[in-house]
Amino acid sequence: MKHRTVTPENKIEAGQDVFMISCSRCHSTTGINGVMEHFTRMYGAGEWSESGMVSFFGTMHKTSTFMPPFPGNKAEKEALAAYILDLRKTAEPLSGAQTDGVRLPESEPTASQP
Repeated sequence: MKHRTVTPENKIEAGQDVFMISCSRCHSTTGINGVMEHFTRMYGAGEWSESGMVSFFGTMHKTSTFMPPFPGNKAEKEALAAYILDLRKTAEPLSGAQTDGVRLPESEPTASQP
């Protein structure tokens, strides 16, 4: 995590940090189970409401019971919304396990392995 607090100057980058910590275990940005696809289904091709997104983050676990409650505070919800709105403009994929896969270290053979 790059930022410990959200400021007006780092809001989008802090939102990316929030995404990585809170969302990236299950979601990518623009790929498999991508948040852009989900928000496009919810809000359509027109304007997306930042305040609506912030409100959604606080209640998503009630309407989608498989979603965990949002673990952050209001500033972190706002930063996440700002990041997703910025992502909508840039469509920049976020590198991580969803896009790059998981690389395991090579293990040494044990006595039972050939």
